[in-house]
Amino acid sequence: MEKTEQLLKILGFANRAGKLRLGMSSNLQALAKGRACAIIFAEDSSENAQSKIKSAASAKRVPIYRFGNKARFGELFGRNEVAIIGIVDSGFAKAIFEILNGRETELQRKQAIRQRIEKQRRNLPKEWIAARSAEIIARLKSLPEFQTARTVHAYIAWRSEVDNHSLIKEMLQEDRRVVVPVVDLTTRTLRHSQIEQFEDLAPRTFGILEPPPERFQPAALGEIDLIIVPGIAFDLNGNRIGFGGGYYDDFLRQTCVLKIGLCFHFQIIDQIPTRAQDERVDMLITEKGVYDFRRKT
Repeated sequence: MEKTEQLLKILGFANRAGKLRLGMSSNLQALAKGRACAIIFAEDSSENAQSKIKSAASAKRVPIYRFGNKARFGELFGRNEVAIIGIVDSGFAKAIFEILNGRETELQRKQAIRQRIEKQRRNLPKEWIAARSAEIIARLKSLPEFQTARTVHAYIAWRSEVDNHSLIKEMLQEDRRVVVPVVDLTTRTLRHSQIEQFEDLAPRTFGILEPPPERFQPAALGEIDLIIVPGIAFDLNGNRIGFGGGYYDDFLRQTCVLKIGLCFHFQIIDQIPTRAQDERVDMLITEKGVYDFRRKT
C-alpha cells in the first residue's frame, strides 16, 4: 500500500474514533484548548486558509504536515472538500509521523493482529465456540471475586466472541444486577444500562445486542463491582486489542474495579503494541487457565 493510501486509512480510522477536527474554526478551537496534536493541510489548500492555523500551531508547537488534496479528503469524510484536518489524539498523530518517515506504526501492527485473529475466529465451528466458552465461563464462576460481585458489567457476545449469553441469563435469574454497554456513536463513548431480562435486548449498533431506548436504565459506574471485558487479542501482561474505536479504553480508564478479560487461548499473543491511552485488564481467563496480572503491578 502506497504511503498516501496508508495515511488516508489512518485518517479514516481516526475519524471513526472521533479523534479528528475538520475545517478552520474547529481546529482553531482545538489549538486554543491545547487538544490538537498535529495539523494536516491539503496540498492544494490556500495560503490564506493556512495562515491563522499556522500561527496558532506554531505558538503551541504543534507539527504541521502537508499531503493529499481537498477533494480526496472531502470524499473520505463525506464532504465536498476538506482543506484542514486536526488530530486530537497523540497515538494517531504519532502514526501519521511514522508513516511519513517510513516506519511501521503501532496502529498498523495492531491492525495486522486484528486481521489475523479475526480470520481465525471467523473459521471456528459453532460447536467448538460453545464448548470452549462453557469452560471459560466455568472458570470465571469459580472465582471468589465473581461470586461476591453483586453488580456485574458484562459485554454481550457478538459474532465469534466467548459466548457469555447463558451467564448473563443465569445472573439475572439469581437477582444479581447486570449492566451492559450501549454504544453512543454521537459522543463516541459507551453508555451503561441495567437490564431486567435478556429477551429485552435487540441487535442495534454494529449488530450488537443492546437494550432499545425505551428499555435503557442508566447505571452509575460507581455501582459496578466487576467488569467482564471482551477483546480480539491479549498478552500475558494484561494488554488488549479491541476493535479500535477506543470505547472500552475510555470506559475502563474511569473505574478502578476488577477488570476480567475473556478470550480463547489462541487469542493470546507474545506482546501487544501499546500506547499511553491503552487500558489493561487485571485478569484473563481462557479455556486453559486463569491469569492474574495484579501480582505484576
